[in-house]
Amino acid sequence: MWQVSSWTLILLTSERFISVWLPFKCKEYCSRRRIIIAWTVISVLLFGANMHFFFTFDLHIDAPAGSNATDADLYCGLHDQFIEFFIGPWYWIDALLGDFIPFSVVFTGNCAIVVKIFASKRLRSVTAKDDKGSRKVAPLRRFRCFV
Repeated sequence: MWQVSSWTLILLTSERFISVWLPFKCKEYCSRRRIIIAWTVISVLLFGANMHFFFTFDLHIDAPAGSNATDADLYCGLHDQFIEFFIGPWYWIDALLGDFIPFSVVFTGNCAIVVKIFASKRLRSVTAKDDKGSRKVAPLRRFRCFV
């Protein structure tokens, strides 16, 4: 369930993205109730994805030959029938859920936020007052067409 921290960062990035790109909808989309629901859904889905650990691992007893049960070492180990699952598909599933998808979403979201901030800064400089005190309206209209 360590992936919850990565997906919590995705929620934070999503909230920041919405607040920058849709500032008037932010209060509606990012309400406390919606954030709690989203975090709960993500936690339940990740719990479901990791639930296989309950039946793929078991308590193993490693007792030296000729010794009694008190000398045995107990450890949690993987069932032999699930070794192929952990060697193959699980590494990719775990990497996607915990690393690749969160990195991609956070990186893309942060890049989009930076782009919007620079575009906003450029827009403010275009609409700034010129020497005569009038506003430059024509460049603003052209800029809106491209955004």
